[in-house]
Amino acid sequence: YFCLILIQGFFTAWLPTYLVEVRHFSLKSLGYGASLPWVALFIMVFVTGRLADLVLRRTGSVWAARVPFAVGGFIVSAAALIAASRTPSIPLMMVLLCISLGAIGLTQVSIWSACQDLGRGATGIVTGWTNFLGNASGFVGPTITAFLVERLGGWTGAITVVTLAGLVGAVLWLFVHPERPLEMLDA
Repeated sequence: YFCLILIQGFFTAWLPTYLVEVRHFSLKSLGYGASLPWVALFIMVFVTGRLADLVLRRTGSVWAARVPFAVGGFIVSAAALIAASRTPSIPLMMVLLCISLGAIGLTQVSIWSACQDLGRGATGIVTGWTNFLGNASGFVGPTITAFLVERLGGWTGAITVVTLAGLVGAVLWLFVHPERPLEMLDA
């Protein structure tokens, strides 16, 4: 979730600035440009929830209903974000930004579902720690982004770090086994 919020935090805190400074969006076009990726995320969360439920019903495998979606979401998000930052075409960039944040919906649904799968009777503890790590990223991410943009004199380094967070998140998901619930802690 730390990696997910690092990516999502870029879209929340820095995408508007990026669109104005680098892509020369007007204030009017900024409203549309910065909100379209969020519409994609909104749609994908519902689509992914439905697909994950379908996979779970058909396969009976919690792993198959969580891990491939999470890994795929991170990889697609990272690839689309780096491609968006490199294309000179504004319409293509917008499509890629929508794909990038939309793909985070695949991962987001998997994270919260896996918290319940892993936690069972301790779901509150698991979701609490997950949320804590996400909030830590929400603090650290925008600060690191500002530092990198200022120190490196541009957005390439900051976007690369956000992209790497997606790749790290994908690799870390390979070690998540939602089919193996954590043992209850003795009270």
